[in-house]
Amino acid sequence: MTSTTRRGRAMKSTLIFTALALTLSACTTVIQTDRPASQCFSEMVSASGLGKDTPHATFPQTSTAGAWVDFGNREAGQLDKSNADKRAIVGIGETCDRWEKEAVEKIEKGPWWKIW
Repeated sequence: MTSTTRRGRAMKSTLIFTALALTLSACTTVIQTDRPASQCFSEMVSASGLGKDTPHATFPQTSTAGAWVDFGNREAGQLDKSNADKRAIVGIGETCDRWEKEAVEKIEKGPWWKIW
């Protein structure tokens, strides 16, 4: 009978220790969902060079009408480049937001051992 009570006490001690260890490990794995925006956007924009200004076309050297028409065409081309950069930046921002949302959903979806 003494072996049964020792075994019972040992099992209780083991269960209490395991419960304490799991509780403490759960306390250290806190998921923070109200954090500031990720660095994804700024890193991708700076790496792509899209944050730089689009230069203007050079002014014409002569004052003829053809030179100014050519300048207008080149300036319109620079505007097209600038608009393409803006669309790319918006696309990068949407991609970063989607990646972050998917990561948060993956973390919040299930138990910690099934995340990966």
